[in-house]
Amino acid sequence: MKNNYGIGIAVAVVSVTVLTGAAIFQDESDSTGMTPEMMRAWAAYSTPGPEHAKLATRAGNWDVTITQWTTPDADPMVSTGESQMQMIFDGRFLVQEF
Repeated sequence: MKNNYGIGIAVAVVSVTVLTGAAIFQDESDSTGMTPEMMRAWAAYSTPGPEHAKLATRAGNWDVTITQWTTPDADPMVSTGESQMQMIFDGRFLVQEF
C-alpha cells in the first residue's frame, strides 16, 4: 500500500494557510480595504460643494464666437458655433461639447 502522508501534510498546510489568512483579514474593512468610518469620510469629501454649484451655472446651450490671431500683425480669424455643457456624475464634473 502506498503512503499518503504527503497528501495529508499538503492538505493541512493549505488549511492552516486559508484559516490564518481569513483571521488576518477578518476586520471591518470591505473589499477595498476601507473601514466604514473611512467610507463615510470619503463620501463626505467627494460630495459636490459650492464650487460645483458655480460650475453648474455654466450648464446649457451656448452660441459661441471665437476670435484668434495666428500672428500679432495678422487679421483675426473669427469662428462661430454652438456649445452644449452639462453636469455629469451627480454634479461633480462639467462636460462641454463644441
